[in-house]
Amino acid sequence: MEEVLTLDGIILRPQALPVRPDWAKIFGRQAPLLLEIGIGNGEFLVWLAQNNPEANCVGVEIDRDYLEKARNRVRAANLANVRLIPMEGSKALSRLFAPDSLSALYLNFPDPWHKKRHQERRLVNEAFAWLLASRLKIGGQFLMVTDYEPYAQEVVEAFKSCPAYEPLWETPMRTELPGYYQTKYARKWLPLVARFSTSASAKPKASNCPNGWRELIRW
Repeated sequence: MEEVLTLDGIILRPQALPVRPDWAKIFGRQAPLLLEIGIGNGEFLVWLAQNNPEANCVGVEIDRDYLEKARNRVRAANLANVRLIPMEGSKALSRLFAPDSLSALYLNFPDPWHKKRHQERRLVNEAFAWLLASRLKIGGQFLMVTDYEPYAQEVVEAFKSCPAYEPLWETPMRTELPGYYQTKYARKWLPLVARFSTSASAKPKASNCPNGWRELIRW
């Protein structure tokens, strides 16, 4: 018997998902695919889905409490274009999304792992940039918001290492992004840090993955 993909129509069961599933079949329509990794309570993802009704929106979150809060928000907003997955971010990106399938990836305040001995746990690094380059469509975009500028600078350098990307703006980082939703975390810390670093890149062209990277990023 085929495993049940979802018990509530919103949260997908990872063990029931095949590698690189057919997202058009899951959503019941063919549409641009937007991904947020680390959705927290889901407020940004709900805003994203409401403002992009023509898109299919996927949210990835490993914290079960946050996932349930996000599901409740999606349900309350009566959104049919959102699905949630309990899975680690880089694993989801590698396993669940085919090459050239994503129109955008959003990261809002990913854990910066401030201590030096923990920095290897950061989600975004050079390997991640190459993995994402393979998953984004031509013209696809990556946008990350953080309150820790050293991490933002590290992300910029990681994306510079991959020739598939170019900055969305004249400079690779901005401290203001009019019209972008301010999450609970942003509202909490804005009075203290005064500004946030926003890094964004677009994929204007394809680029071959260099030798040795395929195994590292679990192609």
